[in-house]
Amino acid sequence: MLEVARRTLPDADLRLGNLTALPLEDASVDLVVCSLALTHCERLGPPIAELARVVRPGGRLVVSDFHPLQILIGGSAFFVDSEGRPGHVRSYTHLHEDYLAAFAAAGLAVRRCLEPRLDDKAVAMASGGLMPLAPEIFRGALLGLPEALVWELARG
Repeated sequence: MLEVARRTLPDADLRLGNLTALPLEDASVDLVVCSLALTHCERLGPPIAELARVVRPGGRLVVSDFHPLQILIGGSAFFVDSEGRPGHVRSYTHLHEDYLAAFAAAGLAVRRCLEPRLDDKAVAMASGGLMPLAPEIFRGALLGLPEALVWELARG
């Protein structure tokens, strides 16, 4: 993914790093975006603290991830590799209270929390390709459920 990004954005400063040890100086960025990553961390505290470390006072963070309900009903980060083999990345359930505790411990204030819901297109994706077998059942069971959490945070 980094190679694709470098080809697309040749002038951008793109760095490979670990979510708990970012290759950035303390308080060095105005905006941090973390998308679809925290659900793969067993504990929220260390990566949230690291994200807070690199954002300037008064800076913003946007964190989005799978909604915990999706993980609890068996959703996962499904993928197909370059050879056509299916797989999934291990996911952990993090409830709202887990996020709030990690944000507070890192000195982050919640500005807002959004919970986008599954629409017809997302229901088809969530069915794992089984939608044609029982479209009304999948639609009835999943349509309107929250699919993600999106947090807007500020560092004091």
